Amino acid sequence: LLDRHPVPPSNAKSPSRNNPGRKPQKGTATIVLYGIYGSHAPEVCPIYDPDNARVFVSIAETDPAQLAEQYGIQRIEARYHSALEHTFLWIVEAEDPYRIEAFSIDSGLAAFNTVKIVTLHTFAETVQRLKKTHEL
Repeated sequence: LLDRHPVPPSNAKSPSRNNPGRKPQKGTATIVLYGIYGSHAPEVCPIYDPDNARVFVSIAETDPAQLAEQYGIQRIEARYHSALEHTFLWIVEAEDPYRIEAFSIDSGLAAFNTVKIVTLHTFAETVQRLKKTHEL
């Protein structure tokens, strides 16, 4: 799974936007909080499809910290799944959304899921931005 797409070096420049409230941890790159949202059709759900169940179990049996490190993901904060909604949300800290995309493909996460990668902010960060923007 991991050999399909080359992984850029961890010092590669990232087009990710600066995220106030998060401090740079490596070099000059900013660590950003991302949500990896995914969904799949009921017909390909691992509950019903043994091939996709194997992919799912393979992901679970791989050391997430070791795999994440290869893709510049500093930390996997949470992994939530809703079986009946056929959706999931993983929350990660990383420098580069393009490397998260490669992680999603190479780990098998995108094998039967539609995946969306978005920046996230805490509620407190959002309130601070609103106060600054609107001078509140």
